[in-house]
Amino acid sequence: MKKIVSLFVLIGILLLFLYGNFFGPVGNTKDEKLFIVPKNQEGFDIVEKLAEGKFIKNKKTFQFLKNVFILHINVESGGYRLNSAMWAMDMVKKLNGKPDLVWVSWSSCLRKEQIGEILASSLGWGDEELTKWNTVYTNTKPEYFEGVYYPDTYLIPRDETGDKIALRLIGRFNELFAPYADRYVQANIRWVTGLKIASLIAREAAGKADMHLISGIIWNRLNEGMPLQIDSTMQYTLGKNSIGQW
Repeated sequence: MKKIVSLFVLIGILLLFLYGNFFGPVGNTKDEKLFIVPKNQEGFDIVEKLAEGKFIKNKKTFQFLKNVFILHINVESGGYRLNSAMWAMDMVKKLNGKPDLVWVSWSSCLRKEQIGEILASSLGWGDEELTKWNTVYTNTKPEYFEGVYYPDTYLIPRDETGDKIALRLIGRFNELFAPYADRYVQANIRWVTGLKIASLIAREAAGKADMHLISGIIWNRLNEGMPLQIDSTMQYTLGKNSIGQW
């Protein structure tokens, strides 16, 4: 009986050793490191990327267990906060859950309320947070009221506050606008004015071929002190219609 117990103990120790060797943590630091799953996962090898990031100990064993469906990984696109002190099974559980950072993107010519709706849908905002986006977070400076929440693809933390997100988007706008700033100074045009006119042109034009003509019409009317009489200004004033379309 004692021999049988000793054998089971020995087997248990061996299994624990093997489990720790293959699936134990790769380090002992709990400092977070971001693991990013791209928006388009085509060709993305999660085991390879986990190995490259030194999140797992044994790539071949990990891949084998995944291939034979013992190790289930159904990861969403986004960013996951991992650390080297995590055991492999804890990491798999984390990756099968909701990402800590989500991909959010939008096209040009959207008003800030529309961007707020996209953020609310992606980040799980309630009505209160969306209202703050429209009235507080995007209203810190008059010149940054509209048109500066740059259309792009962002990886945004779920726990990031709306005011910080607004600053993130404005920072991206300032970064890309900087090369053009001197041109406005040389032309004696305030950048805010230039941005408004560029927005009008973008909304009115059917394509790039129309933009030069529309720009000339707008500037001629402004120089003559004429009303702009442009559809996009009225559309912006009207806001959202009765069926929820902007």
